[in-house]
Amino acid sequence: MPTTDSSTTWTQATTAGSRSWTSILSSSDGTKLAAVNCIAGSPGYIYTSTDSGATWTEQSSAGSRMWSSIASSSDGTKLAAVVYNGYIYTSIDSGASWTEQSSAGSRTWSSIASSSDGTKLAASAVGGYSYIYTSSDSGASWTQQSSAGSRHWTSIASSSEGTKLVAGVYGGYIYTSSDSGASWTQAATVNGTTQSPLLWNAIASSSDGTKLTAVVDGGYIYTSSDSGASWTQQSSAGSRHWTSIASSSDGTKLAAGVVGGYIFTSSDSGVSWTQQSSAGSRHWTSIASSSDGTKLAAGVAGGYMYTSTDNNTRRERRQQQEQPAPPAPAPPHDLTNIDVLVEALNSAGDGSEILDEGWFDGGESGWGRAGVGLGSGWGRYIICADIQLPLVQLLRT
Repeated sequence: MPTTDSSTTWTQATTAGSRSWTSILSSSDGTKLAAVNCIAGSPGYIYTSTDSGATWTEQSSAGSRMWSSIASSSDGTKLAAVVYNGYIYTSIDSGASWTEQSSAGSRTWSSIASSSDGTKLAASAVGGYSYIYTSSDSGASWTQQSSAGSRHWTSIASSSEGTKLVAGVYGGYIYTSSDSGASWTQAATVNGTTQSPLLWNAIASSSDGTKLTAVVDGGYIYTSSDSGASWTQQSSAGSRHWTSIASSSDGTKLAAGVVGGYIFTSSDSGVSWTQQSSAGSRHWTSIASSSDGTKLAAGVAGGYMYTSTDNNTRRERRQQQEQPAPPAPAPPHDLTNIDVLVEALNSAGDGSEILDEGWFDGGESGWGRAGVGLGSGWGRYIICADIQLPLVQLLRT
C-alpha cells in the first residue's frame, strides 16, 4: 500500500483558468511550462508559463483546436503540439508563434515526444490505420514508421538524444526502438512471463532511455530498467485508472496521475509510492516533471493546473531525520562485544591470560603492567598478560 504525504505544497494556477487540460510539459529546470486543452470536447488554446506556473499566457497564434499533446526541448524553447483530427504544430520561440506542419497529414494525433535539443520528434495517433511518425528536422518533414504497425497508439516517449523511443498501445503492447523509430520491438515479458495486452495510457523515459515507466488504465504501474526489454508490475501504488506519468532525467523520481484520484510520487524508480493528498482527489489528466524531479506540474479535466516545487524534499528530509544514529566506530581489533574479546584472548593459545575485567571510571588509569591510560568517560575494560596485545583492551559503550 502507498504511504500518504500531506506536507508537500501544491499551488492552484488560477491565471490559466479552469479548463479540460489534456497535456502539460516542463523544461529541464522547471521554469518554462506549456499546456494544451480542449473544453468539454470543444477546441482550446495553448498556454505557456516562464515562472514555474505562477502566471500563464494564452498563445492564440496557434489557434483554438482540439489539442491532445505537447512536447518540448530541454530548454523550453522548441515546442511541438499535436491536434486530434488535425495537424502537428511547432514553435521555436517558447510558444509565442507557431507553424503548422502539414507534411505528416491531418490525423487523430494522440501523443508527441521530443529530443532534448528539439530536433528529433516522434508522434503517435489512435484509431484505425494509425502509425508512428518521426522527424529529424524539428518537425519540418515527417516519416511514417510502418514497421511498428498500425495500432491504437496512446503515448510515446523519447530519450534525450532521440535515439531510443518507447510507445504504448491501448488494448495492446509496449514497443521500443533504439534507432529513432526505424525499427521496433514488442516488449516480451512482464514479471518474467509473456506480456498480455493491456490498456496502456501513458509512458515516460529517463534521459538515457534505460529506465521506463508506463501506466495502465484500470491497472497498475509498470517499470523497466533495461530499455523496455522486460517489465515489472509495481503493485504498491494499487490498481487505478492511471492517466499520466512523468520521470526525472535519471528515472529515480516519478509522478503519476489518476482520474478520480490522487497524484502519486516515487523516489526509488517506482518500487514504493506516496499518495500526495494535499493536491486533492481530482480528474488528473497530465503531469510533467523537471529533470531533477523536484518541480511538478499537473493538469485536471474540468479544473485548474497545479504546481509543486518541493516534491519529495520534505518527506526525504523527514525520513533522514528519523534514521537511527550511525553505529559508533569499531573498537581496537574490530571487536564489538566484550564476551567475544574475552573468548578470543582465552583461545589465542599464545600465553594470553585474562587478569581482570569490569567497568571503569575514565578518571582512573594505570591498570596493567604497561600502565595504559584509558582517557575520559565510562567503558568496560579487560586487562590481559599477552605481550603481543595492548595490556588494556577497551570497549566503549
